[in-house]
Amino acid sequence: MKFTKKIKQTFDVIYLKARIGVRHWEDSDWEDSDNLIPCRSGDNWIPIIELQTGKIINWQEGKNASIHFKSCDDNEFYLLDKDNNIIVGIYGYVIDMMCPKENGYGDYVIMDIDSNGFIQDWKVNLKPFK
Repeated sequence: MKFTKKIKQTFDVIYLKARIGVRHWEDSDWEDSDNLIPCRSGDNWIPIIELQTGKIINWQEGKNASIHFKSCDDNEFYLLDKDNNIIVGIYGYVIDMMCPKENGYGDYVIMDIDSNGFIQDWKVNLKPFK
């Protein structure tokens, strides 16, 4: 006979790592013929965001951006601990946290990022991970 017990455990999550499958890079304020968008890797945008501050830790400092990326459910979001271990991940629609500038309707990443890598009007919402 087998018995399964679900155990709740609390973790300190420090970062949000996103992988956004971008469809239209040109919708943002970048001319990216040379792949100059910070955090770009091929057809993906992969920022690692400090949850408490909204700072993109892998941002190229000195660059401002007004991001407006279209994505069609080709996205991954991970909560990481201080050692970058994955605590939980979700897949699919763009989560609201990635759209502090205006409603992204699950399909868009919409945000402004200052030259130090801080996302303007950043708000943390961990509900999608529960």
